[in-house]
Amino acid sequence: LVDTAGFDGVHLDVETVRSGDESYLLLMEEIRGAIGERILSVAASYWLPGVVNGLPVLDRFKWDGEYYREVAERVDQIVTMTYDSVMPIPALYRLWLREQVREIERRLATSNVELLVGISVSRENTMTHHPWAENMRSGLAGFCAGVSSDQAETGSIVRGVAVYASWEADSTDWRVWESWADASGE
Repeated sequence: LVDTAGFDGVHLDVETVRSGDESYLLLMEEIRGAIGERILSVAASYWLPGVVNGLPVLDRFKWDGEYYREVAERVDQIVTMTYDSVMPIPALYRLWLREQVREIERRLATSNVELLVGISVSRENTMTHHPWAENMRSGLAGFCAGVSSDQAETGSIVRGVAVYASWEADSTDWRVWESWADASGE
């Protein structure tokens, strides 16, 4: 299909892949073999420290730094799903997202992978996602706090953000986006 349609590559959003899943790594290797030099991009769980992620209640449900590195060895681009954080207020979500960006960037700094950070505009209210906390404004603020100016000068792997679910974005979201883009010179 990639050849027939002339696609630049493949993006996979396979949920949920537990940290350390060897079958997923094998799948990435098989896809790489099939598509060659075309772009191989994957959606990734948010990061948790190994000691927390290894607790029986979590059972390696999210990705630790080592697994991020293993996936990065096999793909060209990682798009983090840095939402569904359980954070109940914008300030906590901004802090949480800042640390996600910093830690994932730190773990992947020596790789050749491109990193896009997921920003949620979903209106869905669940036990793990609170739209009044996780939204375009607080997401972009957390992202900007996570990407420092010295990273830009030293060749950061962070390439930008990925808006999810863009079909739920409203005019307020896009005004926030445009304001941010104007301020950042993008």
